[in-house]
Order: sequence, then C-alpha cells, then structure tokens
Amino acid sequence: MIQAAFGHLLQLTKDYRDRNAEQCSPGVFNKAVVTYPTISPPKVRDKIEKLVGKDGLGITGVQMAYDEAVSIAIFFLWRELGGDLNIGLESFKTRCRQYFDQWSQNVLVLDIGGGTTDLALIRLTLKEEDPFEPGEDRGDGGRYYILTPKLLGSSGHLQLGGELITLRIFQLLKVAIGDGYGKSGTRTIKDSARRTERSVLGERQIC
Repeated sequence: MIQAAFGHLLQLTKDYRDRNAEQCSPGVFNKAVVTYPTISPPKVRDKIEKLVGKDGLGITGVQMAYDEAVSIAIFFLWRELGGDLNIGLESFKTRCRQYFDQWSQNVLVLDIGGGTTDLALIRLTLKEEDPFEPGEDRGDGGRYYILTPKLLGSSGHLQLGGELITLRIFQLLKVAIGDGYGKSGTRTIKDSARRTERSVLGERQIC
C-alpha cells in the first residue's frame, strides 16, 4: 500500500510535467527526495528506501537525508528567503542571536500529519563566509552565506495523526463522561478524564 501511494505521487508529478511541458525538463525521474516521520527507526527508513528505490519504483537515486520536521522547517525558511534574498536574509537575522559571523535561531516544529505526529526542535544557523582567495579579484562578487539546520531533539507518536486524533478525543470523552456519570461521589468528569487519559492515548514515544 505504501509503495502504491509513492507510485501514485510519482504519477501525479509526471502528469503535471506533461501538462506544463514548456516549464519542465523532459526525461525520466531517477532521483527523489523522500521524507519520513521524525522518530522512525532505521529499519523503517531502510524499508521505505527499498520500496522507492531501484528494486521498487525504479528510482536509482533516493535521498533520505531529511525527516519530515526538518523538511518543513527548510520549506518555510526557503519560502521566506525566496521572495527577496536581500530582505529575507536581513529579516532572518533580526530574529536570531548573533555570535561573530553567525546568526542562529531555534525553531519548534509540530507536524500533525495523516497518520503520525512529529515534534522537533531545530537550530538554524546562518554563517557568512568569504569565497575569495587572498588577493583574488572580487569583480562583481557579492556575499556568501551557508545555512545549516541541526536537529536538537525530537519526539512524536507513530500511530497518532489526522482522523485518529479526532477518534482518540471522542474515545476519551466517552470514557470520561461514562465514568463520571456512572459512579457516585464527588468525582467529576474532569477528574475522570485525567485518570483515563493515559489508557486511551497510550504512552508517548520519545527519542
């Protein structure tokens, strides 16, 4: 099923390219960047790579260097900087802490997807470097920056996301309300909800 989903996404991409032939380069897709849930163990990543790779969908170059949380941070950052590189860089710097020729900020990413929930703390570091050798003619050369994301910590749930969250909430409410009205005494619905929260939502997985 997962392999079929990846194949469907690949087909949609091909269809888009065919409809916009004047904007896209022709040829066969041989490289793909595939993301994965932030807390996925190595065996899950290897399985995904095999499903999409040469022996699966025929993609010879599968890039899996970025999990979903890091990919989201890079996407929003690139959208911010892509509008205007000059203004975007200065705007980024204003929200950072500067240490000599580096600017850094921490970004908390909460990604609630269709089947998983990912939470990650990422540090984005912007560094200015001089690409010219001593005495080299700079000509019309401008400024050179390197942007590096670093994952500081992650957490999440591999079986909680999308409609599953709604289902779990209704299960929690059902248990809490039934327990609150079914017993005498001073126990309130709020107290019942707290008592049953762990049994309904389960233990969190932390990496």
